[in-house]
Amino acid sequence: MPNENNEVKNPIGLILDQILAAKKTVDTPWDKVDFRMREGFGIARNNAEEMVQKLTNDIRKLSIPTRLIGLYVTGTAENLAALRKLMETEGGLAINANKIYNDIAKDLEITYGSDRLMKIHTFMQLVTLYRNLAEDFDTINCPPLNYKEVECPTIKDTVNYVKKQIRGALGDELTVKILTKDIVDGIIKHGLEGKYIPIMVTDASDDDKRLFLNKFFTKTINLNLTETTEVTKESISKTIKEALTQ
Repeated sequence: MPNENNEVKNPIGLILDQILAAKKTVDTPWDKVDFRMREGFGIARNNAEEMVQKLTNDIRKLSIPTRLIGLYVTGTAENLAALRKLMETEGGLAINANKIYNDIAKDLEITYGSDRLMKIHTFMQLVTLYRNLAEDFDTINCPPLNYKEVECPTIKDTVNYVKKQIRGALGDELTVKILTKDIVDGIIKHGLEGKYIPIMVTDASDDDKRLFLNKFFTKTINLNLTETTEVTKESISKTIKEALTQ
């Protein structure tokens, strides 16, 4: 269907419009619906929820990996923040490869004693968070974690402990599900319908790239943003275009 500029929307744009329309029904509060209309509205709402789920899955299939360009980024905190802001305003997204582990580690921090040992009460909190996440993301096979008391002097050590535990039990299955949801939700939230979507990825180890991250992208680029690097829309666009022609 032509838009106001007489341009034909691409399939992604049409799907995003349909999701937006369906979400309006899903998000309508019950107290805003005339009680005489609630039975019919309930049916419409259920249909809209099913439609959102189906269309969201369509966005995933049409976007991963064919529309995504992975920018594996390291550099100064200032430049990382600048690129993250650029992604937010110029049709891209930013993700952290360790998001699941970082979030769990933050919750575990308050359970440590002064010795910062991973004792049984902290470990059981980890088990609870792990099982809740696995349930939220329909991970049926949820192998047990293996307790080992270790010292975690910093939050980075806690992140590494959590990562080793969960990866040892589930591999990267849970991380892939969470990052997939974050990316697809970001595409829908920001209405990203361009041919390519740059995804800024931080905290990605070589193992992360090899084992699961590269599967998200049709092309990957390693960027080291040093103090002298200019982070602008033009410079990043040029880097992406050069990579696409190689």
